[in-house]
Formats: sequence, C-alpha cells, structure tokens
Amino acid sequence: MNKTVWMCFAASAALTLSAAVPEDGGVWTIGTGETETLSAGATIAQLLNDGVLTLDNGAALSVTGAVVNMVGTGTGKSGEITIKSGASLASTGTMTGTPDNSQGFALGAAGGTGTVTVEAGGSLTVTGGRLFFGRNGGGDFRDLLSSGTMNVFGTVSATYTECGAWYPQPVAADYGTYVVGNLPVVGTINLEEGGVFETGHFQLDDLSRTVINFKGGTLRALRHDDSFMGVSASFLWNIAEGKNLIFDTQNFHIRILPSTVQPDFFQITGAGGLVKKGSAYLQICLQPEVNTFTGPILVEEGTLSIGRPLAEGQTVYVMNGAQFYPAAPSDFAKITYANPADEPQGGIYAV
Repeated sequence: MNKTVWMCFAASAALTLSAAVPEDGGVWTIGTGETETLSAGATIAQLLNDGVLTLDNGAALSVTGAVVNMVGTGTGKSGEITIKSGASLASTGTMTGTPDNSQGFALGAAGGTGTVTVEAGGSLTVTGGRLFFGRNGGGDFRDLLSSGTMNVFGTVSATYTECGAWYPQPVAADYGTYVVGNLPVVGTINLEEGGVFETGHFQLDDLSRTVINFKGGTLRALRHDDSFMGVSASFLWNIAEGKNLIFDTQNFHIRILPSTVQPDFFQITGAGGLVKKGSAYLQICLQPEVNTFTGPILVEEGTLSIGRPLAEGQTVYVMNGAQFYPAAPSDFAKITYANPADEPQGGIYAV
C-alpha cells in the first residue's frame, strides 16, 4: 500500500504525517508489509526528534526531499530507529559542497543523540545526500555535542559518510592542544557478524572522535579513492579479539592515509584480524605506532599492503592470484601462499 504521506501505527491508533514529526516520546511502528513514503518539503527538518520507531519485518519507508535531521534532534533529545529483517529505509537527498547545506540522514543533531539498529536482512540506504553522525547544522549548533550510534547486522549503504559535531567557541587555533583521549565520541559504528557498511568516502571533521568496532562485519568501498578516509578528527578502528575487519574493495583501488592534523588521530587497534576481499588494491599508510592490530591476515583477492612489518606472531595467508606486500625481511617467514608460484621473488616490495 503506497501513500504520499507517512502513516505510523501505535497500537490501534494511526498518526498521519505530512508536515510534522511524531510527538516527542512517542513509540511508533510501520507494520509488517506496509510501504510508506514521506516526501518532505523544506519545512521538514526532523523525522524523529525524541522517541522510538520500528520498521517491522518486510516494512519499507522512503524519505525524499529536504530532510536533514532525522534521528535525535535537539538538546536532550534521543531518537531510536530499528529496521527489522526484510525491512528497508531509503533516504534520498542532495549533497552540496558543504555539509551545512547538504540533505541526508543524520544520527544526532543540534545537541541530540540518535541510534539506528539494522537487523540481519534489513537495510538502510542513503543516496544523493550524506549520512551524518553528529551534525553541526551551522554556526548556531557548533557548541552543542551531538552523537550517533549505528548497530549493523544487516546492510547500510551511503554515498558519503560525514562525522563530526563539536567545535567549541572560541575555536582553538591549535588542534595539537587536543589529544585523542580528550576528544568526545560523536559517531559509533558496531559492525557485527554478517553486517555490511558500504560507502564511497568517510569525512571526519571538528574536535571529535568516531569509532568503528569490527566484530566480523564488512566495510565495503563504493568508488576509487586515494584518500578513502578524510581524517581531520580522530578515527579509531577497533578489531575485536577472535573477529575480523573484513575490507571489500570490490574493483576500486583504496588508499588509507594518516590524519591531516595529527598522525595519532587515525588508529587501527585490537587483537582481531584482517580479511581483504575484492580484486583491487588496499594500501594502508599509517605509522606502525598507530597501526597495531595483531590478528591473522587473509588476502582472498587483490593486493594488500598494511604499511608496516607484521607483529610478533602475526601471520598472513594469501589465496591463489592474490598478493601481499611485505614490509620487512622478518615478514617472509610469516606468509603462506596457497599457490607457491605467487610468492614474490627478489626481496621486499616497496610500500
């Protein structure tokens, strides 16, 4: 059943939205098999300020237009959306050169907090605009700390991902006065077993920190990018012990560079491992002191360089036709090739 307005069902009551948002503190459900469309005009800037929305199994919600602040908008507000198996939420907007003028889907804005859980079999798609974790929204909100959390068991797809929502006034001229441990977390992505988060680019700004907890899920690239992570804030990739960071380049070459502000602003840590998928190359160019994950490495396809010598006890297995670039003589004894003919000859690869 398709509609041009969004119908939310709570118990036996229905709320029709055309130019308003659910009342704060409400609990709303789009029922099993329901298909709803919200075409938002410029007057709508929030979808769920404060409350809970569930997309039941097989439900679908499509949001188009000038929607920019979606989940958890306003000081002290907290919004939560759950997308169940077979359900989908699609947000379509327009991205300009600056985030303040871009449309998109925001978790936490103007001092609020937002949480989205995408269950296995569910999907969230953000096209055209940006997926925001903590959104400044302009000068009026830059003193307000906003944050967003995403729990990914299903699939999240975003053309562009932007993180950063805190820039206290007066602005500190020297980023170096801020150390990683003192930066507030504005974005958290829990990439669970079987979950997929795919994006064309990450951009991290302001005096903030974003964390991806890799628990067996996949980070997938959507385009070629010599600087897949635009990091002028703090970014932490934490790989849980016994789990993997699965990186799928598909056929897109990806290079991961250090922070443009301070080298220690981008860190890859944890006792878990790394699985490289996709036919293109993945080149990690971080300094050894901030690239410290210690788990095993599996190169299924393409080419991988981690940019530093392997850790003590760390091993690499390279599948047929794939390549791994050693960074030190000590690496060679730790690498096993499914096809011995793929083993490099003549010394250390340049990285």
